[in-house]
Amino acid sequence: GQGELCIVETPLKTQFFTPVVETLAQCKGCHFPAQTLDQKASRRSPPINQVHVIHVQDPEGGAVDVVVSADDKVVPSSAVPPHPPGSPSLRIALVLFSSRGRRAPVVFTVSGQGLASDMKHTFLVSGEDEVRGSNLRYSSTHSHLLTEDNLIQAVENDFGFVSSYTRAPKANKIILHLPAENETGNGCDATVSEDSPSADCFISIEQTVVGCYHHNMLGENDRDIHIIEVGGSSNLNGSLVLSVLGSEDGGARTLSKRGSSVVERNITLVLRTSRPTTWSFHAANLQGTITLLVGGRDQVENTSVPGPGIIVEVRRLDVPATFDQLILTVLTNVGPPVSYTRTKSPNKITITVPPRSTETHIVVPPYIRENEQTP
Repeated sequence: GQGELCIVETPLKTQFFTPVVETLAQCKGCHFPAQTLDQKASRRSPPINQVHVIHVQDPEGGAVDVVVSADDKVVPSSAVPPHPPGSPSLRIALVLFSSRGRRAPVVFTVSGQGLASDMKHTFLVSGEDEVRGSNLRYSSTHSHLLTEDNLIQAVENDFGFVSSYTRAPKANKIILHLPAENETGNGCDATVSEDSPSADCFISIEQTVVGCYHHNMLGENDRDIHIIEVGGSSNLNGSLVLSVLGSEDGGARTLSKRGSSVVERNITLVLRTSRPTTWSFHAANLQGTITLLVGGRDQVENTSVPGPGIIVEVRRLDVPATFDQLILTVLTNVGPPVSYTRTKSPNKITITVPPRSTETHIVVPPYIRENEQTP
């Protein structure tokens, strides 16, 4: 109903609210020389444009997120319609290798940013490791023959070439920026000591959440209202990244011009902190108005919002100190909250906005054949 009680759960588990402490981590690596045409024609159809080797050694928590990011610069010259403008039609092979050994398999989750959705990519894992793709079409293969010593050579033998190698000693989040055709290097082996030219690496540690989350209320009213309470940021300067992302999993979606999907939703975030905080706001894959209600000592800065579909409003709302008064103030002045969450000191919070409900049909772009849905 409208005024559902918030029965606080400790800890609260929800996939739609993720507070972390994220710190920069080391990543070594290199680019390899450009490919000759006969190498490119190698072994696969349609041909694979880039082959990237990612080698994790001892990732924090044993699960690794890999984000493959294509900027506009990597569009191959051969890209022709029907691809939406700006979406590179690259086919990528990712070799995901861990040297933690059989007793401690690693689960890799791969997601794409700015990659065309009509390509089926190839993921190769070894040992007992597993791979999942979140918003990419892919096929995965398994090799028990890869070792740290033969890694690059074996990949070269298999695919005909290698584009980059990245070694992450501790990172559990790796953002791989796909190189443009003219970004090449001299290659390297696993002992490389230079910083990676193509990867940003992080150690991300999830923080405990207490609170309540009414999943059944998502998208039910004209706006989703969330109350977010934090002690403060783990960063000394008080900056806290707040990232609101439309989810690409399931449900009804609207295709944006780039061929990626957007979720339509108005959202109000009531932000309450114990220490002065500077919220650094980001939004993506969304369409609608996002209203941030912040207390007197807090600030909101560099709201990075790609595209014209998102309107961001920042307003002041000083909320009372006690929990009951807080909920009552929001109910009276804003509306019924979908969630109330409390965390101590993250430096990054990601809010995932799922599509309305899976009852509605999925909008499939015309260039995906009906029989080939996203995994």
